[in-house]
Amino acid sequence: MVFRKKTVKAYWIFLWLQTLYPSVLPAQDTGFIRFLMKQEAYHKVLLLLDEYEPDARPSFKDSLHYYRGITRYYLQDLDQANRSFEQVASNSRLYSRAQFFASWDNAYLGRIKQADTILQMLQVTSPVERDLLRYELTGITLLQHDVTRYHTLRSGVQGLNPAWQSLLPDMDARAKSLENFKPKSTVLAGLGSALIPGLGKIYTGQTGAGISSFLLVSGLAAMTVEQSLRSGWTHWNTLLFGGLFLLFHTGNIYGSIISVHTYRNQFYDEINQRILWDMHMPLRDYYRE
Repeated sequence: MVFRKKTVKAYWIFLWLQTLYPSVLPAQDTGFIRFLMKQEAYHKVLLLLDEYEPDARPSFKDSLHYYRGITRYYLQDLDQANRSFEQVASNSRLYSRAQFFASWDNAYLGRIKQADTILQMLQVTSPVERDLLRYELTGITLLQHDVTRYHTLRSGVQGLNPAWQSLLPDMDARAKSLENFKPKSTVLAGLGSALIPGLGKIYTGQTGAGISSFLLVSGLAAMTVEQSLRSGWTHWNTLLFGGLFLLFHTGNIYGSIISVHTYRNQFYDEINQRILWDMHMPLRDYYRE
């Protein structure tokens, strides 16, 4: 708490000096910005960037765009972060890292093709960044569920940095899961529940819901038969329970078909989140401010 108060105090002293003596603290230095980011004072960083921008020289604009983007990234305002990253000039030393983060932002927001295009167009010169580029592309291919392309790209990833070297086995495990995933059939689920209520839900792994459907629908069927034996098929009691049986049995069949889509979506959502995490960690660690 004491350290946090010192950070706030230093921030306001800095702004005061910046106002009174602009030549003493020129708006051309990112040192204090990085200091605030290490303290996770992201909203203060945005205020400081706004103070810097009017008098910043043209070559410093790219730094402002990048730090505004990375600050929005940490605040999880990914759309705004992406817009800032896009403004970093291609001849800037910050361009490649801005593009890496812009690609991840788009991937997280579900714009996989756009994320892939950004990486495909990115030109990097250092061996480590080339390796990082290949690694990030492997993640994009898994988000596209293209395991064949993944294996092609994966063979070129050397793991030149610990930030992603340790994650390569995890990425391989995601690819294996996608290869082994067997989508359930909506036809089988529907027919199964038509013959035996709840069987389609059990087929998609929803055992509890399947048993509940079986007990409910079979109970209504038994009551319908019992009422017909007592009062005949045309009696209102029989018609009432028969109508409820048809209603719930139809719902049971439809629900079983929907459960197939739910089963598939849950699998892909879970594995996509893990892939995004595997892609995010190297960027955060390698470009740590």
